[in-house]
Formats: sequence, C-alpha cells, structure tokens
Amino acid sequence: MSQATFYEQPCPTCSRRLRICVAYLGKRVACQHCRAEFVAADPAIGAAPEIDGDDLLRRANELLAELDCRQEEKPWMRIAAEAICAGS
Repeated sequence: MSQATFYEQPCPTCSRRLRICVAYLGKRVACQHCRAEFVAADPAIGAAPEIDGDDLLRRANELLAELDCRQEEKPWMRIAAEAICAGS
C-alpha cells in the first residue's frame, strides 16, 4: 500500500501553511482555513500563480457578507468589531 506524498504551500490569501498532496499539483484547491481557492503550485518553481483580481474581489465580498451574517447572529461581535475599528 503506497502512501501519499505531501508538500507545504502557503495560502495566497491568509498565508497559512497548508499541507497539499502532490497529486493536486496544478489543480485548483481550497484553503481549509479561509476557503480561498488557488492553484497548487510546485514549491521548487518559486513563483506562485498570478491571482485574478476578480476572484480576489469576489472572495473578499464573500468573507464580508459572511462576517455581516455572523455579526447579526451575535451582537457582541458587532460591538467588538466597532471597538476595534474605533481604536484604529
């Protein structure tokens, strides 16, 4: 029985290090932390694939909408977010 081989690659959106199976090289994968989609790239190449601005904007809007929904569910989060924003 063979074991899968993995490599580490940072998520281009949240920068968390992800353990990716080499079988996914060149394929679209999603970060398990922020759910951003990107192409798994060979770390030996060095350069990450170019990020499409439309995809990045779409993902940012999704995350903001998700945050709005969470704040509606938990009013204390809205208060905490307002306090953080007021401090900056």
